[in-house]
Amino acid sequence: MDGAMYREILANNLLPSVRALKMGHGWVFQHDNDPKHTARATKEWLRKKHLKVLEWPSQSPDLNPIENLWRELTVRIAQRQPRNLKDLEKVCMEEWAKIPAAVCANLVKNYRKLVTQRPCEQVHRLNINYVQGDNMSISYLTTTHPLESLTVNLRRTDPVKDILKYSDNSPLEHQRWSVRNDAGSVTLDLKDISLSDQGRYECEVYKDRDCLNATLFNLRVKECKTLDSVHATPDSSVLLPCSEHPLQYRTDQVTWKIFHGHQSTEIAQYRPPHKPSNSTERVPRPLYERARILGNGSLLIRDAVNTDGSWYQCRVSEKTCYEVKLVMKVITDAPNQSDSPAAVTANLIAVVMVTIVSLCVLITLIVCVILYFKKGKSKSNSQSKSTTGVLKS
Repeated sequence: MDGAMYREILANNLLPSVRALKMGHGWVFQHDNDPKHTARATKEWLRKKHLKVLEWPSQSPDLNPIENLWRELTVRIAQRQPRNLKDLEKVCMEEWAKIPAAVCANLVKNYRKLVTQRPCEQVHRLNINYVQGDNMSISYLTTTHPLESLTVNLRRTDPVKDILKYSDNSPLEHQRWSVRNDAGSVTLDLKDISLSDQGRYECEVYKDRDCLNATLFNLRVKECKTLDSVHATPDSSVLLPCSEHPLQYRTDQVTWKIFHGHQSTEIAQYRPPHKPSNSTERVPRPLYERARILGNGSLLIRDAVNTDGSWYQCRVSEKTCYEVKLVMKVITDAPNQSDSPAAVTANLIAVVMVTIVSLCVLITLIVCVILYFKKGKSKSNSQSKSTTGVLKS
């Protein structure tokens, strides 16, 4: 829509509506600061028609109740899912006619509350993870105020959609959502969580005009519950549980799948991409020949091989399933005996002993050499004394 189309709408609807409603001359026209509203040509058209326009400050909140009515219409149209422009026009007219007058009256009734309510100064943020089929309880606020005196607004932000308005007499859109007082704590409950509940939400708690609490939470819904990993070694038997209580016998049919990358395949149809590293390596039997589902739903795998290590999914019903990871331990070659601590100690002792013996031998040789030279010197002195005595005589 541009300025020309906007002025055409005003010309065809504004003044005829004023005359039809018999409003006289004491009314004020209101629109916001949209560029087509503040265009020079639009202002000139309003001036020529002698229309009084409400001054609209910049950056001011849009409090017009019609905005809430447009959102109501948008939600209704989205539920019909029109397929083309002609279908969209038809759905718009039908859904507009279906909106009860009570909805409009309620918007006007709450206008003063919207104007006077003080915004929340502090916003809390939460990340919440649940599994499909679980029940959720979130404690928002501890207060001494009776729950009946509070106003709790819960809306979804992607897309924008009102979920619950506590203390409002209008019927709830989702009966699975509820608010209760749990020992002085304002608690939000959600029963039987489904995958469609995943998204971002905003919850505000008001006491009259004052905001007591504002919380933004991101709800993530996982299809299956994750169990503890199972560790195994090659050629061993592995038991993968299908419940938190694996001893419980199951009467319903259980199906098992294995994940390969981002794809899941039923055990009976899975063919692992096995490539022998050499011609002597034997090719293991397929998983479907070695796997068997037991009475309690657990999966028994015999003669496990390294390619069995992966994520497995056990489905009990449409809303109940479990995921478990099989981790295969890699067995390396046996360690060298010479690298063991005992061998290292023995080698160290042998080195020390050899060193000590060598030192002893070296010291002995040195002593022998010294004694030899001393003995030779003494013998030389004795001979010289004998020679001297003979000469004197």
